[in-house]
Amino acid sequence: MLKTAGLDGQMSSKSEYCTLPGCERVAPEVAARKILVSDEELRRRVNNVQVTTDFDNALANVSLHGWKWKCDRRAFSMFTKSAISGSGATVPNTEVLAMGTVSGGRALEKVTSLLRSPSENDFNVLMQSVFKRDFIYGSLVHSVAGLEDGTQLAVKTSAFVRSKKFSHKKNEQMCCIEQFRPRKDGFAIVFTSIPLHEVSAGKASGKHVDELCPIRGWLLVEKAPESKASVRVLYYVGLDPNFVNLTQSLGFCSAKTTAARILRLAKGVCLLGEVLHQQRQIDSTSRKNPKNGVRPPTSTTPLWPLRLLHLCQVLLP
Repeated sequence: MLKTAGLDGQMSSKSEYCTLPGCERVAPEVAARKILVSDEELRRRVNNVQVTTDFDNALANVSLHGWKWKCDRRAFSMFTKSAISGSGATVPNTEVLAMGTVSGGRALEKVTSLLRSPSENDFNVLMQSVFKRDFIYGSLVHSVAGLEDGTQLAVKTSAFVRSKKFSHKKNEQMCCIEQFRPRKDGFAIVFTSIPLHEVSAGKASGKHVDELCPIRGWLLVEKAPESKASVRVLYYVGLDPNFVNLTQSLGFCSAKTTAARILRLAKGVCLLGEVLHQQRQIDSTSRKNPKNGVRPPTSTTPLWPLRLLHLCQVLLP
């Protein structure tokens, strides 16, 4: 049986949203630190996320593990799973899997550069390119780079426009620990939610946003064996099974709202090829007309318009 996160439905049953025995917290007096747990604890949590390491086996066995085809988008296919809530109601799309290819010259190098998001500016520009007006603003709250194993650890917050524009619901916010892991022929990005009360900066007030239910997942990118100019991508994201039954009364968005959001996240991954194509066009224009000031999506584009948008949209009731 293929035992990988999201492909057999088995994920760690240990919840990170309760009092953890031995959880090493950072003293409040530690200056300038915006995360209330140690880097060791951040790594421990993200290392608890099970990640597939067998790309071919994962692709071949999707139908054997309860995944149902959802749709095709660009060069990607999307599959979903549902869960049964405590009340007996079916919550659709609590797990989402997207797989496909991204083509073009130096595809692996380009995708790596795009997704590592080494700065807050790069992170915001990428998210705006993918999610357009659905994305409000994000913050790179904490980062640990230059580790001996080549990994890169970060904590990021993201705010999104509420799922139903004309509903009474608040906008949506999530915060994740993210780890970049280099591999022989590609890389993996593994992520898991961190409670907002453990983050002291980069987040909006709870009066204006609802916290999404905890999620976890991974993105696997590697060279396509059939083409040197392509990479294949496998993306998994799912609700933490311990939180499928949570409702707004407990301080989170409903599981249904969170499931709708992770479906949008997966659809965004399906647009990677389009984002890279746009970047190549801008790069080409810049080389032909170096004086026109055109900059690629990962350049130092001013973010003050994004900050104004952040203030306006997050504060909407």
